[in-house]
Amino acid sequence: MAGTLATGTDMTVGRCLPRRSASHLGELLTLATPRPAPPRDALVQQAAARADLTKAGQEEPGQHPLNDLQKSILAAAHQLQADGHPPNTP
Repeated sequence: MAGTLATGTDMTVGRCLPRRSASHLGELLTLATPRPAPPRDALVQQAAARADLTKAGQEEPGQHPLNDLQKSILAAAHQLQADGHPPNTP
């Protein structure tokens, strides 16, 4: 485990983790003064645009179709419920 941390590679997920991410975040957390807030008008306009998309029946940004694992879990939950297992219980 120590070897994987030293090299910056996490073999459990099969990808290389950026070495600078922790120091970069640390720099943000240790700033003497906070970043300025985004303009309020821009935030309100973005929220209104998301609400309009939802009203129009379109997906919100960030929503996507279920992947195979999610579909399998959902199917198993439905099957358990059909077999008489109470929902939301282990």
